[in-house]
Amino acid sequence: MVAEKEKIALFDFCETIANFQTADAFVHYVREHYGTSRMFRWKKIHQFAKRIQLIMVLSILFPKASINKRIVVWQLRGIKKSLIDKFAEEYYINIIRPNFIPVGISALATLQSDGYRIVLVSGGYDVYLNFFAKEYNIHPCDVISTTLKFKRNICCGTFAGKDCLCEEKVRQLDMRFDKDNCDSVAYSDSKSDLPMLLWANKGIVIRRVDKRNWTNNYNLEEIVWGNN
Repeated sequence: MVAEKEKIALFDFCETIANFQTADAFVHYVREHYGTSRMFRWKKIHQFAKRIQLIMVLSILFPKASINKRIVVWQLRGIKKSLIDKFAEEYYINIIRPNFIPVGISALATLQSDGYRIVLVSGGYDVYLNFFAKEYNIHPCDVISTTLKFKRNICCGTFAGKDCLCEEKVRQLDMRFDKDNCDSVAYSDSKSDLPMLLWANKGIVIRRVDKRNWTNNYNLEEIVWGNN
């Protein structure tokens, strides 16, 4: 007897489930609600680096280093984990949840009811994605994301491991799943997720009204959620 393949559904989060980029926005949320002088000082340094185009130059020289994101998240350095978790829950409830993309949530719920194992694969931060996972009955081990680093329950202001973007998503998937023994579907909004979309048996692009010409080149399906 041939074993039945495991059914898995991969979902990017930012602009696939939530209608905005959530990682930097989380740091801004913490700063506006906690706002140490150090955070605001580092914000000014970040703004200056952008103004003189230093970040742009560094990002060109080191395209896989997530330079801008790393500079932003440095603002969280020194904050207790209990506070980070508190703000993460508030951020999820007050900011993310009201900004769900209905078609993304609907696709997730439908696949879940059809017996698919839902896996979040996101460059968003684990601290708030875990609240989404809990609400939607996604197992914690199925949250593949960029993880904030803590030492002695204090935020280090950096990532634990690599930023979960592009090829890193596929590397993480290969560590967890046998691709050949999976019946898989992947959802994303971005061409940067092409490796993940092509990793799955079926790739589906959730987009606003702007046209994604590249999807036709890779035989990807599209779901439009904006207003024409």
